Amino acid sequence: MKRIFMYELRRRKNALFLYNSIMLGISLVAIFILFTAKEPFSGVFALWTFITVAALTVIPTVMFVTCSSGHIRDLLYTNESYLMLTVPVRSTHILLGRMLAGLVEFIACFVTASICGIVYFSAWTAVTEKIGRLRFFNMLSRSIKHIFALNYDFLFKSLFIGLCIFCFLGAIIIFVRALTCSFIKKRRIAEFLALIIFIFIVYLVQEFSNWLTIKLNLQVSAYLYVNQHFFDPTLQSYLHRYPAELPIIGSVFLLIIGISFFFASAWLFKHRIEV
Repeated sequence: MKRIFMYELRRRKNALFLYNSIMLGISLVAIFILFTAKEPFSGVFALWTFITVAALTVIPTVMFVTCSSGHIRDLLYTNESYLMLTVPVRSTHILLGRMLAGLVEFIACFVTASICGIVYFSAWTAVTEKIGRLRFFNMLSRSIKHIFALNYDFLFKSLFIGLCIFCFLGAIIIFVRALTCSFIKKRRIAEFLALIIFIFIVYLVQEFSNWLTIKLNLQVSAYLYVNQHFFDPTLQSYLHRYPAELPIIGSVFLLIIGISFFFASAWLFKHRIEV
C-alpha cells in the first residue's frame, strides 16, 4: 500500500503544483490590484474579486470530489489499469493507497486555498472598510485569531465532518464506477449510469442519516464566536456566540456506510474488473 501511495503522489505532483499555482497567482494579482487601485470598487476590482473567489471555491470543490475516490476514473479507463491492477497487491491496498494519496493531495490544495482566502479577505477588508492599507497585517492577525483561536472547537468538529464526507463520497464513487465498468463495456454509458446510481445512493443515505440524527437527537452542540466589531479594530472587541448543531453522529454513520461500500468495491475489483 505504501508503494501505491507514493506512486500516486509522484504521479499527481505536477497537477497539484499547477492548481496551487493558479490559486496563488490569481490571489496575488487580485491583492496587487486591490492595493494599487485608486477606486476600490472599480470594474477591474470587482472582476478580480469574482475570479479570486471562484478559483478558491471551484478548484478545491472539484478536487474534493476527484481526490476522494483516488482518481478512480484514471484507474478504470486509462492504461494505468494495466500497470496497477496486475501487480501482486490486494485490491483493498490499491484502493486505500490511492484514497490516502488523494486525501493528501486535497489537503495540500485546501491549505493553499485557505491561506490565499484568509490573506485576500484581510486585504479586501483593510481596503474596503477604509481602515488603511497599513492595517492589513492587523486584519490578517485578527482573521487568524478568529478562525484558529476563538473557534478551534467548531473548526475541529467541522473538519471531522468534512473528513467523514470525503471518505463516504470517495467510497460511493469507487463503487458505482467499478460496478458499471464491470457490467457495461461502453464507457460513456457506464459513466452516465454511474452518475445516476451515485446520486440515488447519496440521496437515500443522506436522507436516512438526517432522519436518524433528528429522530434520536444525535446532533452535537458547537458555538461559533464572532467579534461584533471585527471590521473596526479601533472599537472594543465584543464577542457574540452563535449556537450551532453539528451532525457528528450522522457523519460517523456516513463513514461506516462508506467503509461498507469500500470493501464491496474491493471485491468488484478483484472478481469483476477485467484488465
